[in-house]
Amino acid sequence: MPRSMDMGAVCPQCGKVDGQRIDWRFIGDALRQDVFSLEHGIVHTLVWLLLRPGRVIGDYLAGRRAGYAKPLWLLVSTAALVVLLNRLLPGTGTMADFNAGAQAAIGAQPAAPDNAERAVALLRGLGTWAAANLSIVTLLLVPLEAAALKLAFWRAARLNYPEWLTVTAFLTAQTFLLWSIGIALRGVFPHAELWATRLALGWFLYSLIRSFDGLPWWNALLRGAVGLALYVAGASVAVGLVVLAVVLVVSAG
Repeated sequence: MPRSMDMGAVCPQCGKVDGQRIDWRFIGDALRQDVFSLEHGIVHTLVWLLLRPGRVIGDYLAGRRAGYAKPLWLLVSTAALVVLLNRLLPGTGTMADFNAGAQAAIGAQPAAPDNAERAVALLRGLGTWAAANLSIVTLLLVPLEAAALKLAFWRAARLNYPEWLTVTAFLTAQTFLLWSIGIALRGVFPHAELWATRLALGWFLYSLIRSFDGLPWWNALLRGAVGLALYVAGASVAVGLVVLAVVLVVSAG
């Protein structure tokens, strides 16, 4: 048996060995420390993202990261939460309305025999999947959103692209959290998911304003709005290219 598997992980700094076996207690301790901890877990970070978003982003960019969950782990966890709640709590809402609209738009197109019918069927399936997995689509487009924000804040915020990826990861996790609240409440309050989406958009812009205190609030707000517009335009182009590729593949077949 390899020594690392027998004795556990060795700290490269102090040389101490963590010999705890990975069992249910180990997993429970990890969840308690990394997820539910009120000092540095995911819940702690999400609460501060809602209450003081500028502080979380500013601290993390400045290197004061010990009290916060890692942005990638935070992003993936909140995206999974949206998917889970959307599966467990079916109903009407923003994602369901998006799905119905996509189905209606695709189905309204005239369908010619053979290839055109196959293309429409594939596009309908693509629209259904995208609507049911909107959080995953958003997650995949985070690099594009980071690029759009970097372009919008050009010369105003001296952040490199990896730093903008970090900022965007925090902001997207914040959006996923508000989506989750909207999904959880959509069976209680009419249009709860729609209001949560609007709140997420407003809090996204507010968070950008608070994250760049050196800029006038109106400047940060305008640049944030431009960044979102660039992101939506880029996402539309990306979706259009996917649709075009599907049509070309079907036509070639």
